[in-house]
Amino acid sequence: MKKVYQIGAHTLIVGDSLETVTRGFTNSLHPDLLVIDPPYDMRDAYERSVRPPEGGQRMLLMWDDLRADNAIRAAFNAGWRLHSESVWDHVTSWRKPDRPLIRHRTCGVFYAGRSLSMAPVTLRNERGENVRMQSVYRHQKTSMHGHPHAKPIEWIRALIESLRPRLVLDPFLGSASTMVACEQVGVPCVGVEISEPYADDALKIIQSYSGHSPKEVQRD
Repeated sequence: MKKVYQIGAHTLIVGDSLETVTRGFTNSLHPDLLVIDPPYDMRDAYERSVRPPEGGQRMLLMWDDLRADNAIRAAFNAGWRLHSESVWDHVTSWRKPDRPLIRHRTCGVFYAGRSLSMAPVTLRNERGENVRMQSVYRHQKTSMHGHPHAKPIEWIRALIESLRPRLVLDPFLGSASTMVACEQVGVPCVGVEISEPYADDALKIIQSYSGHSPKEVQRD
């Protein structure tokens, strides 16, 4: 861990979430909800980031169409059970030379234990209407806060709120959508971000949403 910041109820760690010290620290907090969306260029992303569940943990695991098999296999191999899926429809699609047309991203809701119940929640759709959460959420894909792969805050908020967690861990914080969603729901979040520029942006974003100034509480 390079730096640790406290900002209101949330904690932001600047460092590698897969590094032994960082992982030991986050595990010691015993989060009951994990939000995992590994970087696109990370080798063996799901095998390295999806760990066996502790107790009654839940997990929101993100994937696109090319990584679905790896994501689901890693979760099952680690002992997770799949409850349901939620799809973010980007509305527009794009193409890269080595990829087919891509227009959606999936979030698998995983759990450990015998069963899982999700509370009914509402979210704001693309027309600005408050509607009951459904399996597909339509929202135009845009670059948010300078991050090219930002997830819609409203989508993440609804997923987190439906699971009613006590503490959320996002080991790949990125655009800080998870931490903003937790701020809106009123749940503490621990986020880890390896990129110092993205971490600096995340601190500013959370400060703007929460009204709290970040305080550095630890440095290597």
